[in-house]
Amino acid sequence: MKFRLICAALAIASSSAIAVATGPSVSAADPSLIAIDSLGGHFNFAQVAVCGIDDSGTGGTQGSVWCWGDNSFGQLGDGTTESSDMPVRVSANASVGFNNTDVTAISVGNMSACAIEGGSVYCWGYNTAGQLGDGTTNNSPTPVKVSDNGSFTNANIADVDVGSMTACALNTMGVAFCWGSNSYGRLGADLDPATTASSSVPVMVADGGGFVNGAISKIEVGYLHACLLRDGGAGARIAYCWGTTSDGQVGGAATYSSSTFYRLPTAVPSGGGLANTEVTDITSGEQHSCAVEGGSVHCWGGYTAGTDFGTAPAWPPVTVASGDGFANSAVTAVRAGASTTCAIEGGATYCWGSNLTRGAGDPAPSGNGVAKVVATADFPNSSVTDVAPSPFGACGLEGGTVSCWGMLPGASGSDSAAASPTVLTWRQAPTAGTIDMGDIDTSGGTLVVTGTGFTGATSVTFGSTAAPFTVDSDTQITITVPALGAGSVTLSIVTPGGTFTQSVTITEPTTTTAETTTTTAAPTTTAAPTTTAASTTTSTAATTTVATDSTTPSLVNTANQEVLTAAAGTGVLIVDGQPIEVQIIQADEDLRRSVGAARTAEQVTAIREVGQAMLAQLQMILGDDATLPVSIRNVSTGAVVVGLVVDPVNGETIEVPVEDVAFISGGGIALMVGGADGEGDPANIAFDGVLEFGEGGYVSVLASGLTPGVEGEVVVMSAPQLLGTFEVGADGAVSTQAQIPGTLEPGEHTVVVTVGEQAASLGFRVLPGGTLPSTGGDATSFPWAVLILAAGALVTVTITRRRTS
Repeated sequence: MKFRLICAALAIASSSAIAVATGPSVSAADPSLIAIDSLGGHFNFAQVAVCGIDDSGTGGTQGSVWCWGDNSFGQLGDGTTESSDMPVRVSANASVGFNNTDVTAISVGNMSACAIEGGSVYCWGYNTAGQLGDGTTNNSPTPVKVSDNGSFTNANIADVDVGSMTACALNTMGVAFCWGSNSYGRLGADLDPATTASSSVPVMVADGGGFVNGAISKIEVGYLHACLLRDGGAGARIAYCWGTTSDGQVGGAATYSSSTFYRLPTAVPSGGGLANTEVTDITSGEQHSCAVEGGSVHCWGGYTAGTDFGTAPAWPPVTVASGDGFANSAVTAVRAGASTTCAIEGGATYCWGSNLTRGAGDPAPSGNGVAKVVATADFPNSSVTDVAPSPFGACGLEGGTVSCWGMLPGASGSDSAAASPTVLTWRQAPTAGTIDMGDIDTSGGTLVVTGTGFTGATSVTFGSTAAPFTVDSDTQITITVPALGAGSVTLSIVTPGGTFTQSVTITEPTTTTAETTTTTAAPTTTAAPTTTAASTTTSTAATTTVATDSTTPSLVNTANQEVLTAAAGTGVLIVDGQPIEVQIIQADEDLRRSVGAARTAEQVTAIREVGQAMLAQLQMILGDDATLPVSIRNVSTGAVVVGLVVDPVNGETIEVPVEDVAFISGGGIALMVGGADGEGDPANIAFDGVLEFGEGGYVSVLASGLTPGVEGEVVVMSAPQLLGTFEVGADGAVSTQAQIPGTLEPGEHTVVVTVGEQAASLGFRVLPGGTLPSTGGDATSFPWAVLILAAGALVTVTITRRRTS
């Protein structure tokens, strides 16, 4: 079977009606931030993100979270996996209670982040070790709520910190809980990593060894270790650490053994200038830790306690040497990165460690000692309120403005070096110079807006009606106007930088004008011109009809829309215009999660039985004498379905594992769903049984055995919007193709194929260009779906992501 690209374009003749946009609504100024954070303790050039909280919330002490940098795993939280060198607003997720309006704390780890809002903690990004805390290991590009578990109730949370695949939080009683990876005992819960490798829900940090969980004022998670401060009464605050001891980062001499670690918080021994009795701040880096006591910073562990990059671990703690204006006597905050550590003293920021990332200018002072970050117009370095080191750089916050130095995450799509602070650039709200209305009327049309700031546009609406659009460039966006009522309506274009709004006027079709022209011409010309004019009028009407038909389905309408819409993971089958009761045959969740090479004999048999049940049901629907379009072949790991999915490029059949197929049937109609990725390899249905695929793609409809002349439609139920129409040929066959809009918002949608009074409706989920959950194998992305509509006919629908060469 060959797949070919079919493109259809509707040209609307442009008149001289050019509307000049005036008075658009744009952002007045860049947001002012009150807190920032970045990945501190882990060498990682490529996947670094930085986040900050603005002051737009209650009392100016809380607000919305913005992130920038790498977004390979959704760690920017904006619902996509597109990296950005400018801040993007973290998406709200009302379904879990995250509004992103009154966030009080933010922490960024290795490819994931967490925030506190309303006393509850929410996380997003990478989740292979359960570090999002929601009870799953599914990545999420939007915030999910950390699950309650045992004594952990996700309310009254005071602080959160994220490290490398481990996160920890404190409630208002000062009790600590952690979740995610437990390698090297990082959960602090006295759990053996050999038997408890991770936890996808919070577990309480355990008492023991002189530590009692409570009265904790701060917790800091590094790379393979973590530290906290516990109030001991009468002004005492003691530092405890746990995790790997390989470089002495938990305190004490380095062991240089990956098998030696602390599973419980252990008091850092006193030594050097550290008494560990009245510690006011603590930080955990890549291989070292630092504490502030008596206004001075003391560090221990790898790279000579973070003071000399590339050298041996240090114990006892090293008191950071003064220099370049740094007295190390009145330090208010210290933050450790992988190769850079920074402190705030007297409102100024000082950094030490790697010479490249101290922000000391070019040329920077030689060596790795303390250097004062260079002052700039945007970063005077005199009243800094927050500093956030990343693996090979840092950002400082002063006067609500962020400036960064060293390796800048996300800059120009890669990491760029800056010897001195460089002010963060924000996306600007879109502006418009002109809006070309063309011949738009109530039937719809095409609207072209020129201006600035359209890159990354997320939605276009006319009033409350969404419209498909294409961003041609940063200076132009082309919008497909849906059918709307006559009158004024507000056009809104939403981008990461803000929202552009403009009132536009929708008019009635201009067919009346054509008739007036014909009447005027009649007294002064022969009948022939009148006939010609009438013909012109007829042609205009036909064009209007085409425009309407190209955007508005007829077989799917307001009367049956609710019936046809299917929830994600389900199908709706329609016979003679009425929904019918269905049964679902599908491997259960345990089988879908199982890894093929590790299945037991019982699991293999169970998968084969599911496949045979599907085949038997399909045979019953088509009849005993019918030749089935698919077959089941047993393999060592279970069974595969043959003939269900065909590679759209080379036409070869792809064998899809039974555990990745769902079969829905009833009333003589069947809906079979399988998948493959864009490279032609078998894909997976998500753990919850929902078919997921990336933005954009194509729908192909193949049919046989139908009544000649019967009309059909392919519709996506997100308006609903007509993707394509077809008519059954004289031989009773159909072969057509339509494109799924790449502008579909991530989330749940439905695609419907109708043939006369019969229909198959599939609920699917659009992912924002990320990898898909894996069932029984490696994660794959961008699968297609295949629907079989069997009632004396066979209709196959394939959803596939476009390939590029």
